[in-house]
Formats: sequence, structure tokens, C-alpha cells
Amino acid sequence: MPTYRDVEDVTIGELRVGVSRGLAEGLAVELSGSLRSVTSRIEYEDLSGAPFTPPNPDLHHRDETLTRPGDMMLMLHGARLVAPWSLSLRAGVTIPTGKAEENPFALGDIGFEHQHIQFGTGTWDPLVGFGTARNLGKGSLALYGLARFVVSQNEHGYQAGHRLSLGAEAGHPLGETWRGRLGADLYREEAERWSGQLEEEGNLGRTDLYLAAGVMRPVAGLGSVGLTARFSLASRSSGEQVDQPVLLALEWVR
Repeated sequence: MPTYRDVEDVTIGELRVGVSRGLAEGLAVELSGSLRSVTSRIEYEDLSGAPFTPPNPDLHHRDETLTRPGDMMLMLHGARLVAPWSLSLRAGVTIPTGKAEENPFALGDIGFEHQHIQFGTGTWDPLVGFGTARNLGKGSLALYGLARFVVSQNEHGYQAGHRLSLGAEAGHPLGETWRGRLGADLYREEAERWSGQLEEEGNLGRTDLYLAAGVMRPVAGLGSVGLTARFSLASRSSGEQVDQPVLLALEWVR
């Protein structure tokens, strides 16, 4: 059988909604969830770059759009003021509301159509986060982070990798209404495992560093709306991974 490669273009859109309810002074409970849409477009080529049609091309990848909910997150949020800083801690668990697929590598080995896109881990994963911020004249500085620990495998033998995000952001007014934000975000995801084993393909771990730039403004009767763009500064991955040059986020806070 000739050697060939697949070139896949993936567009991901996600709507995330969260609500918070105060329980006592400095303590709240938070619940958030997401609806994700993933559109895949696949092309095949031989090693010279010429178009190629493999046998059973739809077995591994196909042109498709999938729209499904992701895992929800339930957390307790504690905060207090230690002048001039405000401090917050979050702790909770994910709720496995996102669909987790069967082992695509095992299905592929026996010639069955399969799905690589996972909308959830299928497990209850502990969450720990922190945040701290302070005002600097008209400006502000914030540091934040969130860790998701995947400590077990699901019913299909899938165990996603631990996920860690860290970020820093500076904010400053832009005129009378707008507020600008500039910062950096670091993301780390460990390798996934199937029945305790690492596969030769799939998510074998990656680290990404982004430059984040955004604006936000209040809107009467609506709260605040904003737009943030994250540009890839550096990316290091094991095995074949997708490139993520730009991430766009539209925010509404009320």
C-alpha cells in the first residue's frame, strides 16, 4: 500500500455560559458549560504533495460538522481582599456531559469507522484554580490559573491528559468607554492514554504560549461586552498536532 498523508483543516467554535451564586460573604458557587461546534475538512496527498485517494477514506477522517455540549464545571469560589491585592481560589469538579468516543485506534485496526474528536473526558475530573489582581493607578494587573486533573479512565479506556493554564494580564482605559487588555497565556496538556497505553498518534502532549490582546466596554442594560484575540507565540508538541495560529473570544459579562 502506498504511503500518504492527510491534511486536515479544523474550525472550532465554542459558546461558553457560566453563572455564579453567592453563598456567604466571600464565597460563591459557580456552574459553567459549553456548546462546541467542530468542522473538519480533509484532503489526502502522496509524499510528493500530489492529490491522493486512499482506500476507505472515510474510515479515519471525513468532511463533517459536529455540534455537541462539552463537559460542565462546578466550582466553589472563595475570595477576599488583602490590600492592595484581591485574592481568589476555586476548587471543584467537571461533570461528564460531553460525549466521549470509543477507542478510535482499536476500531481502526479492525477496519471500523471511528471518531477522533472527543467532546468530553467521560470522567469526573478535579479542578483547582486561583486568581489575584490589583489596581495600578488607572490600570490593573491580574494573574490567574486553572488546573484540570484527569485521574481515571472512562468506560472506553480513555484517559485524557492533565490540563494546566496560567496567564497574566494588564488592563488600562482607552478613552472614556473602552478598556484595553494585554497579556500572555500558557497552556499545557499532557498525553492521552487508552487502557493505560500511549498510542503512536493522537494527542501526545503539547505546550502553547499565546499573546492575548482585547478590548471591553460597558453597554447600558447589558453589562459589558468584549473581544479578545490570542496569537500563537510558541508551540511545542509531541507527534502530529494541529496548528492554532489565532484564537478569538467574544465575551459578555453581566
